[in-house]
Amino acid sequence: KTAKKSKEGSFDVKNILGSNTNLILNNGITTINSSVATLKANAFTKINNGAAKAEGLHFLGNKLSIENDKKEIKASVDHIDVDSMILKDEARNISADGVRWNDADININDLLKSEKALDNAGTLVVKNIEGNKTKVKMVNNKGSLHAEVDVIKANSISKIGNAHFKTADLYIKGHDMAMEGINQQSSVEAFQVAQNSPSFLSNMQWQQSKGDDLLKIYSPGIKFSADINSLLTNDFHLYNVKMETPDVIVLNHKKQEPEDTAANKPTISVTIDSLTITEPEIHFTGWKSNAVSSLQIANTKGSAITASNISLNNDGLHFKTLKLNAKTANFTNAGKQSIGAKEGKVLIDLADIKIKKESGKMYWQTQVNNIDLENPTNLFEGKPNNNLELTRISAENIFLSSTNTNNLTKLLANNVGARIHSTTGQYADSNNIYKWYNAGFDNQQKKIAC
Repeated sequence: KTAKKSKEGSFDVKNILGSNTNLILNNGITTINSSVATLKANAFTKINNGAAKAEGLHFLGNKLSIENDKKEIKASVDHIDVDSMILKDEARNISADGVRWNDADININDLLKSEKALDNAGTLVVKNIEGNKTKVKMVNNKGSLHAEVDVIKANSISKIGNAHFKTADLYIKGHDMAMEGINQQSSVEAFQVAQNSPSFLSNMQWQQSKGDDLLKIYSPGIKFSADINSLLTNDFHLYNVKMETPDVIVLNHKKQEPEDTAANKPTISVTIDSLTITEPEIHFTGWKSNAVSSLQIANTKGSAITASNISLNNDGLHFKTLKLNAKTANFTNAGKQSIGAKEGKVLIDLADIKIKKESGKMYWQTQVNNIDLENPTNLFEGKPNNNLELTRISAENIFLSSTNTNNLTKLLANNVGARIHSTTGQYADSNNIYKWYNAGFDNQQKKIAC
C-alpha cells in the first residue's frame, strides 16, 4: 500500500487490497453497502470540491448492495468490477465507467410514477456496462415484470436531474419474462432487445380480460426494432414489426361507454411505422343487445395483414394504410348479412382509418381503396327465394364510417366516385337464367357496364 498526503480535505490512496471489508458509500441519493470477502482498488482519491473517485474496483465474495434513498431501486450484485467511479456529495452526482458483473438481482419499485420534481435530483452516468446472469423485478401500482437476463450491455445509462433514464446502444438478451397488470398478463419464452437494431420475442402469449370480454394473442415469433429511450418515457416507437402466425381471439360485449375523463385516457403513446402479420388466425365475436357480429380469418398459406403509420394516443387509433390478403375470411353483421370469401380470395385495401371517441360515442371511418372477393359468400344467404350467385365482385373508392353504414342514402351521397366492377355471377328464376361477366357500376355516372 502507498499513501500520499495532499491538500486539506483530500486524500490519495493507491494499490488497495482488503479482506472481509465493510463498505458504505452515500451521497444523499444512493447508498452502496457491502461486506465483501475481497476488495481491490488501484486508487481511491478525494479532491477539494467534495468528489470521491475510485479506480480499478473489484469486489469478490458477498454481494454488493445498492439502493436509492426512496428504495425505488435496489440491486444485489456479485463478482463486480468497476474501472472508475466518482461520487460528488454536494451535487449528488454519481458517475462510473467500465462496470461488469456476473450475478445480480435488481428490484425496481414505482420508478415511473409521477412525483414532484426535486430541486437537487443529481445525476447518474454509467458507461461501458456488461452484466451476466441478472434477475430483474419491476413493480408498481399497475403491475409487475419478472425476467431472467442472460446478457446486458450498454455504452451508457444516464439520468440527469428529474429527466427520464436514457440509454446508448443498449442490448439485452434473456428468457422467461412474465408481466402482470390490471386485468392482463403476458409471458415470453425468450427475448432480445437492442437499441435501434433487430429485436425479437419468442413464444409470446398475451391475455386481457374484464368481465365477459377477452383478448388473447399467441405468436411463436415477433421481430421488431425499437427506440429504447422512448420505452422509458411511455412514448413507444416501434419499427418494422413482424408477427408470425398469430392466433387471436376477441370476445366483446357492447356496454355503455364510460365518460370521457382523464382517467379513461391512454397512459401511453404508441407509434409503429410498419406492421406485417403473416398467416394469422383471427376469431372475433361481438355482442350488442341480442345481436351477434363476427369476423373470422382462417390461417392459410401466404395470407397476410400489413399496416403502416399506426398511432395510438389520446386522439384515438389511426392507421395510414391497412391491407388484408387471405383465401378465407368472413364478416357477419348483427343483421346476419355476410361478406367475405371461402377458399377463394379476399383482397382489402384501406386507407386513413380513424377510431376515436366523439361526444361520448365511438366514431370510426376509413377509405376503401379496393376490395376484391373471389368465391364470395352469398350476401343474401338464408333469405327466401335467394337465386343470386356471385363468383367475383370488386369495388373501389368507397368512404365508410359509423355514421353512414346504416343509412343507404347517406352512404351513396358520401360515395359519388365509388365504382363496382369485375362482377361475375348469375340469377335464376322459374323460367330464366341470367348470367353476366365483368359487369360494373359507376355511381358518379350512374352507368352499368358489362
